[in-house]
Amino acid sequence: MTICLGLELSSYLVYRTVFGEWFTYQQSAKEITAKVGVEPENILSQIDEGRLIPKRHFYPNPFWGTNFPSGLDEIEKSKSSTEFVIGITGGSVATEMYEYAVENQSEFPLQKLSFLSGKKIKLVLLGGHSFKQPQQVNVLNYYFLNGGRLDLLIALDGHNEISNAETNYQQKNHWTYPWLWPGLNTITFHPGYMDLIGRLSFVRKMRYENTQFFHHFKSSVTGVTFWKVLDRIFQTEEASIRHQMVSSSKYNRQVNGPQNPRLALNQRLQMFGSFWKASSKHIAALSQVYQFEYIHLLQPSQYVSKSKPFSPNELRVAFAEGITRTVVENGYRTLRRLGKELVSEGVSFFDLTAVFASETRSVYVDSCCHVNALGNQILWRAALQKVERLYQQKTRHASR
Repeated sequence: MTICLGLELSSYLVYRTVFGEWFTYQQSAKEITAKVGVEPENILSQIDEGRLIPKRHFYPNPFWGTNFPSGLDEIEKSKSSTEFVIGITGGSVATEMYEYAVENQSEFPLQKLSFLSGKKIKLVLLGGHSFKQPQQVNVLNYYFLNGGRLDLLIALDGHNEISNAETNYQQKNHWTYPWLWPGLNTITFHPGYMDLIGRLSFVRKMRYENTQFFHHFKSSVTGVTFWKVLDRIFQTEEASIRHQMVSSSKYNRQVNGPQNPRLALNQRLQMFGSFWKASSKHIAALSQVYQFEYIHLLQPSQYVSKSKPFSPNELRVAFAEGITRTVVENGYRTLRRLGKELVSEGVSFFDLTAVFASETRSVYVDSCCHVNALGNQILWRAALQKVERLYQQKTRHASR
C-alpha cells in the first residue's frame, strides 16, 4: 500500500515535469476515454489490379483525393422551418471541431444562440483531413449540384493552404491537388513505400492497443502518465513515417498534374494566398445563389508571433524547425493581410490567430496545427460569437 501511494505521488511530479501541467482526474479520464474504442484508421484497405483502393472503394481523384466527407453520404435536401443546417468545412482542425461538437452535444451551447431558439440543429461535415482549397470548394459545388441545402457554413482553414500546398510544390505535384497525391494516385508502389504503409499501420495499431489497455487505469496518475508518454511516442513515430511517405520522391510514380510555375518562396506564398482568397470569394458567391450565411475563419497557428503564452509541454511538442516553420510563419502573414482584403470586399471573415492569446494551459498537441479538447471548446466559443454577431447585424439591417 505504501509503495503504491509513493508511486502515485511520484507520478504526479513526473506528469507535471513531462507535460508541463498538473494532473487532474476529470480531464485525464475524459481525454483517454475519448480515444477508447476508436479503431486506427485503415489507410488503404485492399489491393485490386495493382492499385491500392481506399476504404469506401472511392478511387483517388484530383478534386478531393480519397476523403469523402460524411456530409456527402446523405445530402441534406429537405427544407424545414424548424431545422437549421450548419455546414463545417476546412481541413483536419475543422473536422475535429465538427467531431467535438457531435461527441459533446449535451454540453454544447448551440441552442443557446438567439437565432437558433426552438430549432433542431443538424451539423454537416463538408471538409476532411488534409483538405485545402480548392478541395472545400469542390465538395461544396458537388453538394449543391446534388440538391444539398445549408442555412450556415462555417469555414475554418489557413494552415493547409500554405503548408500542404508547399509540400505539393516541392514534390513536383501541382500545388492545388490534394495533399499526399503522390501516394493517392500511385499505380505501382515502390517496396519501400509498402514498407512505410506497413510500419504506419503497426504504429497506429500499437497506439490503439496502448489506449485500450491503460483505459483500465484511468483513475491512476501512474497509469495515465504511462499511457500519455507512450501515446506521444507513437504519435511522433506516426508523424515521422507520414513525413517519409510524402518526402521521398523515389517512391512516387504518378501523373503530377499541370507543371508548377518556377517561383521564389515569397511569390509562391502570394500565389497560395491569392488562391485561398479567391476560393473564399467563390464560396461567398455560392452563399448568395443558394441562400445560406457564410462565415470564414482563419485558424490559429502557434507559428504566429505572440499568439499564445505556451506551456512547457507545448514548447516541447508544438514546434517544428526549418523550412516548415519558415513557410507557415511567412505564409500566415500573407493570409492575414489578404483576410483584411476579404473583409473590405464584403466577406464575413474573421482572423482567429489570437484566439488563444490569454490561454496559458496546453492547447496544441503537435507541430502542425491540431488542438486538444480545450482548444476545440475555445474555437467553438469564438466561432459562435462571430456567428451570433453576424445574425444580430442582419436583424438590425432587416428592421430598418
